[in-house]
Amino acid sequence: MKVSELSSWSRPTLYRSEAALFLGCDPRTLDRAIEDGTIQTFKVGKRVHIPIPPFIELLLGRSSSDV
Repeated sequence: MKVSELSSWSRPTLYRSEAALFLGCDPRTLDRAIEDGTIQTFKVGKRVHIPIPPFIELLLGRSSSDV
């Protein structure tokens, strides 16, 4: 999957497992970036959601202040 394809994703968030698959890493590796605040998340129940716009900005090396 390409970054451009994330913009047209059918949901506004990715699950932790989907983001790990996109990055080509184990979900436990992704957990470190979530814990240190590199990747923004929110929880609904026990499920971790990763908002797509900030995730794309991270992948492109931008911050929200650059926009």
